[in-house]
Amino acid sequence: MRDFAEKYFSVFHNEYPKLLWIASVCFFLFFVTALFRNFVDTTFLKRYGPQAIPMMLLTNAILTVALFAVTDKLLKIFPDRVILSCFLIISALSAPVFDLMIASGSMVVYPVIYQLMLLIDSVLFVHIWNIAGDMFNARQGKRIFPLITASQLLGTIVGSFSTGLLVSVAGEKHILLIFAAVYMAVGIYMLKTGQKVLGSSERLVIEGQINCVKVRLRQVPGLMKKYPIIKFLVITGLIPNILLPIFFFQFNTIANGSFADEQSLITFFSIFRGLTTLVTFFVLFFSPNLLSFLGLPNSSLLFTFNFTALFAVLPYAFNIFVAAYGQFSTILIQRAVAGPVNKILYSIVPTDLQTWSRTFIRGSVLKIGMFTGSIFMLISKPFLDARDLSYVGLVLSIVLLTETLQFRSLYKHVLKQVLTHQENPADIPGSEKNV
Repeated sequence: MRDFAEKYFSVFHNEYPKLLWIASVCFFLFFVTALFRNFVDTTFLKRYGPQAIPMMLLTNAILTVALFAVTDKLLKIFPDRVILSCFLIISALSAPVFDLMIASGSMVVYPVIYQLMLLIDSVLFVHIWNIAGDMFNARQGKRIFPLITASQLLGTIVGSFSTGLLVSVAGEKHILLIFAAVYMAVGIYMLKTGQKVLGSSERLVIEGQINCVKVRLRQVPGLMKKYPIIKFLVITGLIPNILLPIFFFQFNTIANGSFADEQSLITFFSIFRGLTTLVTFFVLFFSPNLLSFLGLPNSSLLFTFNFTALFAVLPYAFNIFVAAYGQFSTILIQRAVAGPVNKILYSIVPTDLQTWSRTFIRGSVLKIGMFTGSIFMLISKPFLDARDLSYVGLVLSIVLLTETLQFRSLYKHVLKQVLTHQENPADIPGSEKNV
């Protein structure tokens, strides 16, 4: 098996055990999360409707920023693996409680599990990729990160396509129990085996957290001005996460109106998400060649061009076909191109800022964007309907496109700046050692 991996995927003997460990963790987590997401989306939409989504996203943005503020402190004591394991175990223990609440006819449970679903998305994204970044350096990442993403997609494919079958055979209520069992098993597995697999890298990361530069919010504009890579990562974390809630609301509005009952809606989510992820899975294997052919700056343009085209078309064709294309293309480009590009770009952040960027840019900035998009939708609700939000999305997409083109022109300077970076943390205005 190792020879096969080396021959066809350029994974070498010393890399294989780590890749197998994180790929298996990702497969099972994303398998059961896909089941959970289809169940939660369907039950919530049919009870509260798409008009409740902006408030859900706004609430989740606040909760996630608060959660990451706590985990940022915990990372000085515990590695990402331990924090993620504890989150999985707590989520698993809460699932039977939710199941009892549903059986008792509670309506409060549906917003609660919807919040849990959104928190899971954020926590998995941050901590899984933090772990991957600790395992493999930037050069290895070009080969191995697409394979880790492939394991996540494969889990999502199996979970999405099996949702309808499991619901028809076992009933909706058993989805939560399956979710609890898998999350508990993966959480315990990571706690028991992770230290042996990751080795000393976890200790080095904790030491890096303790000795890292402490950056305050008021210092961020200065860092963005000084380092184009920081500016680009902040902007590409912020604006897309303003746009995604807008399109998420539009897509769910169209989908909810196109399917009359829970069974048809959950079947649509199951088949559509399964097919989308299946196509993404196969495209992902061409991703390294595409990234090499286009280069990182040009690859970044695909995501922004697609957003611009989508929001330009939606005002005139606000239907399930355009919405499905938008959802499909956004997921495809994000996972197969933009995702791997961003993960590589994070590895060229100046060394003394990498630890800070892991939780602030990859975590808090994303949720600040979601908060902004959600609160805008709530404020503009009396004036703009779901279709009209496309014009706002188009303006923001053009801003994002402009910033991406500017970064593309500065990319060689960015590489030179980081490679010749010899400054110490004290040279960052207002910075201080986190001791």
